[in-house]
Amino acid sequence: MTDIMTVGGNSLRGFARGLATVSDNVANAQTPGYARRRVDQISGDIVRLSDDWRHDEARAALGTAAQSSSRLGWLEAAETALADGPGGVGQRVGAVFNSATELAADPQSTPRRSAFLQAVDDAATAFRASASGLKSVSEGIAIEAQTAVDDLNSNLAALRDVNQTLLASTKGTTGHATLLDQRDRLLDQVAQSVAVNVSLDDRGIATLNLSGSGETILTAAKAGGFALTVAGTGALSFSVADVGGTSGTYAPSGGQLAGIASAASDVAGQRAALDALATKFSDALNNAQSTGRRNDGAAGGPMISLGSQAALTIAALDIGPADLAVANASSQNGNIVALINGRSASAIESGWVALVTDQAQRVSSARVLQETTRARSDAASEARDNASGVDLDQEAVDLLRYQQSFDAAARVIQTAREILQTILNIAR
Repeated sequence: MTDIMTVGGNSLRGFARGLATVSDNVANAQTPGYARRRVDQISGDIVRLSDDWRHDEARAALGTAAQSSSRLGWLEAAETALADGPGGVGQRVGAVFNSATELAADPQSTPRRSAFLQAVDDAATAFRASASGLKSVSEGIAIEAQTAVDDLNSNLAALRDVNQTLLASTKGTTGHATLLDQRDRLLDQVAQSVAVNVSLDDRGIATLNLSGSGETILTAAKAGGFALTVAGTGALSFSVADVGGTSGTYAPSGGQLAGIASAASDVAGQRAALDALATKFSDALNNAQSTGRRNDGAAGGPMISLGSQAALTIAALDIGPADLAVANASSQNGNIVALINGRSASAIESGWVALVTDQAQRVSSARVLQETTRARSDAASEARDNASGVDLDQEAVDLLRYQQSFDAAARVIQTAREILQTILNIAR
């Protein structure tokens, strides 16, 4: 009789645990990183349904998607800064040469001289606007990079804490399964930042190594860290300290940091190209002035101040219509005609077109890559969810099964109690 009650009691506790597990699954069906649990009816342990291979695939895909998404966002911002609209560098520089053509037709016209000077000032303003826009993009990239590094270091520290807690937890318990969920969420976040190789021991404790370079950045007891350096050009460089405390440079091979670093490098290159065009524009006009003659016969002075930061500080000098060196030794408009004839050779306009076209191509390629990597990430995440996610239909079936089994176990105990009571009554 005691055996029957023991069996019934054990069954009752097991089925109650099963009901609680089903309840947890249903309550966390939409919780990111939650893996479905079931109860092992023999051992009574909580079994967490998780496929490590699918987790690895999903993490790698998340990192690739984060890399392409970060890069695309900043390349689009740079494209906006280089917009070739009516106020853009290309059209403003073109307006300078067009105004010069009108001035050449009437070199003594004060209104046309004034219009030419205004066109020069507008072009300088356009250069500054684009340079300022690109500088803002570089600053935004640096801010995002620092935030990403801070988040990465925080996630590594949190993973170290989870590893330590896992050492003290009991396998097969709800608490242990919850720690593994937390571990996987943090691993996803780290993998979104940098490309890593993940190793898990039999307790679920994670060890992380950087893909490619191989530095160990997480063990059961220690976590490494990352640091960021921003160059004056806006280019980024990273360093990593491994769990042993050894520091060295780090070139991200994947994840958000790789996308940010790539975007920073691209924008730094575009800023340098824009500076080169601003320098060409300044040189073309100032050289033309120095080789020409004003109406009083004196050589012309500079028209453009380039400043220490080229396109960011370029400005038209405050000179009057009479200060323009339109003439040369042979004619009243010879020098302005020479400026017009050198339009193609100056390569300012063609250089701008090349700059804008190159940026558009970068953005177009980045969009295609972003769509591809996002689709891959979605597919990998779906495959992982199919393996470890909660299926509410299955939970409904299990709920009914556990309820019926619980009722049956309770009935066994009740029956045993009634039999025992009957025996006791007979014995009296």
